[in-house]
Parts: sequence; structure tokens; C-alpha cells
Amino acid sequence: MLAERLNGMFADIAPDAPPFTEADVDRLHRLFPAVNLEVQVETIAAWLPTARRSRLPKKSPYKFLLNWLGKADRQQRATDRTKDREDGKFQQAVVANRAAARTHERTKPASPEALADAREKLAQIFGLPTRSADAGTRIRPRRRHTGP
Repeated sequence: MLAERLNGMFADIAPDAPPFTEADVDRLHRLFPAVNLEVQVETIAAWLPTARRSRLPKKSPYKFLLNWLGKADRQQRATDRTKDREDGKFQQAVVANRAAARTHERTKPASPEALADAREKLAQIFGLPTRSADAGTRIRPRRRHTGP
């Protein structure tokens, strides 16, 4: 059936070319397993009437078909590799997120005493007032000048 469609498409363009057989179509299926031949034949059928005369196959429709399907096969394989790569990155992110979640589950929140000790140490290092020394005072941020 696909061979008949191909013969009908190329009959006017290359009348002297040998006709396509079912064996040729089977060979194309084996050569280009990533390509959907039926879709590509329909795409060629839509492209042929709009193509410039110089771009049409003159002698060998079979060679034209091999070139067309080879390009489609390379594009499909590149798309598949990109999808595989993106899937791999997604899986890596999922694994990393699960590991981070497990680590987070194992860590205990700091006690109020530990937080107070840490604040005091930081205050000593940076020379800031501590809460225990100035319990009633609050450090106010500077007011910004907003206009005239």
C-alpha cells in the first residue's frame, strides 16, 4: 500500500525510475526504525507540489526518499536524546530532593537555649548588644529620608 502511494507520487516527476516495491518499503522500515514512514510519506506528498522544480528528484526518487528519511531519522534521534537527557536530569533532581528531605527529617530543630547561646556568641563577635544585657531596649533601624 505504501509502495503504491510512493509510485503514484513520483510517477509524474521521474517516469523512468523503477517502481517501489513492498520489499523496498520493508527495507526502509529496517533502515529507519525511529521514523514513522506513513507520516513522512504524507509530508513528502504535501511538500512535492509546493517545491521548486530544481529541488524535485530528477533521476532517483529512491535516493531522494533515503535522504529525506535519513534527515528525519537524525532529527528524531536527536529529539529522543534530548528527552532522555531531560528525563535523566529530572530523575537526578527527584533523588536529590528526596535525599534533602531525609536529611531534614533527621535533623532536630535547635532548642531555645541553643539559639540564645548562638545569639550571644554572634553579639560578642560583632560587638552588638545582647538581649540579656539590654532586655528592655530595642534597636531601631535608621529612618530613611524619603523626600524634601
